[in-house]
Amino acid sequence: MSRDRITSFAGEYAFLSNFYQDEVPLRIGFGYMDYENYPTVEHFYQEQKTRDIEWRARIRAAETPGEAKRLGRAAPQRKNWAEIKNGVMWTGLNTKFDQSYPLAIKLRDTHPAHLEEGNSWGDRYFGTVNGIGENVLGKMLMIIRAEKKAVYR
Repeated sequence: MSRDRITSFAGEYAFLSNFYQDEVPLRIGFGYMDYENYPTVEHFYQEQKTRDIEWRARIRAAETPGEAKRLGRAAPQRKNWAEIKNGVMWTGLNTKFDQSYPLAIKLRDTHPAHLEEGNSWGDRYFGTVNGIGENVLGKMLMIIRAEKKAVYR
């Protein structure tokens, strides 16, 4: 499965995308008996942008990750979002690959390729556009991959 660089999370690498929907929803909780199910990492990430309970429910119930993203942009944003967004992304990604052994193996098997979320929608923070950007998502995935490589030899 691996090659030197994976620059698109589509096709055979669609499972790396936050829009990827596995058969089983993500189950994430922050307190005792306080778990929610999310169809995708994108739903989880967008829901965490707001503290408004009604907006959170709408985002979580969105039919597609694209709709969840649109709703997340429209929702009233929590004041500390800039400080916590990377931690939220980390939680979503870790949960995705911790809860799905097949996805963890597929991620592991991308080694030693450099993972880069190349995109056309202008995200130069979590991804890159024409190779330019911080690629925070790709870097997080490579860290998780290294952890999975150690566990799933």
